[in-house]
Amino acid sequence: MRKLFKLTFLLLGVFILSNCSAPKPLYYWGNYQDTYYKNMKKADEKAYDNHIATLDFILTTSAENEVRVPPGIYAEYGYIKLAEGNPTEARKFFELEMATYPESAQLMTLLLDNL
Repeated sequence: MRKLFKLTFLLLGVFILSNCSAPKPLYYWGNYQDTYYKNMKKADEKAYDNHIATLDFILTTSAENEVRVPPGIYAEYGYIKLAEGNPTEARKFFELEMATYPESAQLMTLLLDNL
């Protein structure tokens, strides 16, 4: 009886520990919060370039790790492309945002109609 009791607890412990792996993250945010804050606070060229580099890194890392790009990243990157005078690239990223997050369709359609 005692062996059965020990075996049961051993198997229970193995089962519990085997289910303790961390879940795969839904999004990869990288250093977004920090660079966004610095870009808004300082509003200088270095902070802006760092934030764009972070957005690029989020896009590539998300693709490499096969996780979804976080909500709003495609739209923000598209807006940056539009501000740089590249409406074709902006359209591509607005459409990606709308395809990835259908709930953004109204805003993305408005932006696409005004390109």
